[in-house]
Amino acid sequence: MYSALYNLSSAKLLSPEESKSHCSAIDGRLRVYNRVAMARGWESKEVESQIEAREAEKDRQKQPMRTAEQMSHERKRDGLLLSRSRVLTDIANCENASYRTLLQRSLSFLDEQIALIPPE
Repeated sequence: MYSALYNLSSAKLLSPEESKSHCSAIDGRLRVYNRVAMARGWESKEVESQIEAREAEKDRQKQPMRTAEQMSHERKRDGLLLSRSRVLTDIANCENASYRTLLQRSLSFLDEQIALIPPE
């Protein structure tokens, strides 16, 4: 019974002598204490994710701080590019000629607005 205990830290089966130190007999029943079985794969994945998070934090700290104006330009550009992709999709699916003309004018307006935003 004692030899069936598994030592998680060294990944080996404990000998009967070693396993007695990890068990206690109460009321004639064997009880194992302070041993939680956990898949070793989960443990290594958790460590890996912690390492990746630490590296991502270091990379973020290395990047220069952007000003509020730069962030505002970036948000505006992202919004215009999103609108542009929507207009292009609408043009591809449009069957009405007058609506297509309106969409093409909207596309040219969005392109002009995007060109006005200073590059990063």
